[in-house]
Amino acid sequence: MIGTLGGALFGCVYGFMVGLLRAFSRHFGLSTALEIGLVDANVFGLIFGGAAGLTFCLLETPLDIVSAVSPGSVLRTDRRTVLTQLCFRAPVFGTAVGFGAGAVYQFRHARLQSRLAQGRRRG
Repeated sequence: MIGTLGGALFGCVYGFMVGLLRAFSRHFGLSTALEIGLVDANVFGLIFGGAAGLTFCLLETPLDIVSAVSPGSVLRTDRRTVLTQLCFRAPVFGTAVGFGAGAVYQFRHARLQSRLAQGRRRG
């Protein structure tokens, strides 16, 4: 749950900033820039929130601290767990974000192609 919320929050902030920068670099007005920023915030929030939720919820394993013999063994187990989770979480997160971004790209690409086709028919 926290992973999903953190990913969605990061995605919203990141998407909003990317949208604003993209709009202002093309010299759009403030209202258009805010609209683009909000749309991008929603899209990136959904992508990153879903990817983080999938990554953290599916790969979360509780650590058994009852079987710990000493603080050193807990530390070694914790380090080993963190490295193992990193090796699995990073590729899963990257794949999920890649699929989400790919779906958005395909949707935007299809809209762009239809607009170009309409422009050719008119011209």
